[in-house]
Amino acid sequence: MAAREIVLPVEARANPVLSILAVTLGVLLIVPPFVSYWKTWKLYPAADDPQMRLPEGTQPLAEPAPAGAPAPQGPPPDPDDRLD
Repeated sequence: MAAREIVLPVEARANPVLSILAVTLGVLLIVPPFVSYWKTWKLYPAADDPQMRLPEGTQPLAEPAPAGAPAPQGPPPDPDDRLD
C-alpha cells in the first residue's frame, strides 16, 4: 500500500518564518501593557506606606491642609469671558 500525500488547503499552509515573525511581533505588542500594569501596582504599596519619609535635608513642597479645611477659591469669573 503506497503512502498518500496529504494536500492541505491554502488556508492551512504555514510559512515557518511568518509564524515566528507573527509570534515575535505579537509578544512585543501584547506583553508590555501587562508588565507596566504589574510594575505599577507593585510600587503602589510603597507610596501608600505611612513610614515613608523624605530624605534628610529636603522640604515638602507645601504643608498639607488641615482636615475639613475649605477648598481654596480661585479669582471671580470675568464677565467678558461669557459665551452667551
